[in-house]
Amino acid sequence: MDKSILYHGSTVVVEKPIVSIGRKDLDFGPGFYLTNLYDQASDISIS
Repeated sequence: MDKSILYHGSTVVVEKPIVSIGRKDLDFGPGFYLTNLYDQASDISIS
């Protein structure tokens, strides 16, 4: 089984994401979105 490293645009480690608190008015609705692109996650993170 191949392993993947996934990134989230967060400024803290998220050990247990809670998808139900996502905002429904965003592009894809509530959820916990990840990317395999570090730069993409870094660009959308809150600094």
